[in-house]
Amino acid sequence: MTRRAGQSPVSIGVPTSISIKKIQTSQMYKRTCIVAENEELTNSISRQGLLQPILVRLAAGEGNENYTIVAGNRRFNACKALGWMEIPSRIVEADDKEAFQLSLTENIQRKSLNPVEEAYAFETYNLNYGWGGITELAYRIGKSISYVDRRMRLLKLPNDVVDLICAGKMSPSAADELLPIQDQKQQSALAHMVEVNRLSTRRLRLLRRELESGPSGQRNFDMTPLQLGQVDDITQMTFDKSIAIMRNALRQFDEVVSAAEENWIVYEVLMEHRRVLHNQIDILIKEKRKV
Repeated sequence: MTRRAGQSPVSIGVPTSISIKKIQTSQMYKRTCIVAENEELTNSISRQGLLQPILVRLAAGEGNENYTIVAGNRRFNACKALGWMEIPSRIVEADDKEAFQLSLTENIQRKSLNPVEEAYAFETYNLNYGWGGITELAYRIGKSISYVDRRMRLLKLPNDVVDLICAGKMSPSAADELLPIQDQKQQSALAHMVEVNRLSTRRLRLLRRELESGPSGQRNFDMTPLQLGQVDDITQMTFDKSIAIMRNALRQFDEVVSAAEENWIVYEVLMEHRRVLHNQIDILIKEKRKV
């Protein structure tokens, strides 16, 4: 199973059963999975069996017949907890970098990593393989370089904010809105508001901009419900103004359409665009109701 120089494609073998005693887990990057998720997976495998084999590779060492997990630590631990003696596996021939890519790609495809775990994985990859490695990794996992960069930047936020993201109480897109703020206490205060008031990313963005526009010594990030209501009023006014502008444009457009009634070809084209404009107004009204 030793790979030779120049042997570029990663080889993945057919499913086979391997003794659990010969397999050891791998910690390529930090995981933060909660116990409840592991228990849910164990119960699922107990009822339905293991639907997808784990990926393993030969452990380092000449003549070694043991294996290290490339992807499937949680599935392995679940099967081990169920008392399985063997586990369906696929043996791959891959170096450290390729193994990391395989592990990360499968976990992202299976959506088994939360945003913080992705961030730790990308950071680890960056430290081991450099920014050129990040470009290649983004290609391998089917994500943009900016996606990888945004995930890594989440780790620059205060620990309590990272914990909220990890627990699913704050979305990564909302957390991105906190990154321009330099003061970590203010970042934490706004993150707490998101959790308590269930602010959308749009509302958080508007709130941050309103607070940043005030004098630096008079910014209050401990917003009261009344102040949050004021932010909502600003949002509603913005939508109302946009809808009014588009309705006025529609009225002016109707004048152009009326003048073109005798030329039925031009008239039909204009009527189609009128329907598009009318639909856009309806969309804006629906979006306003969501806020």
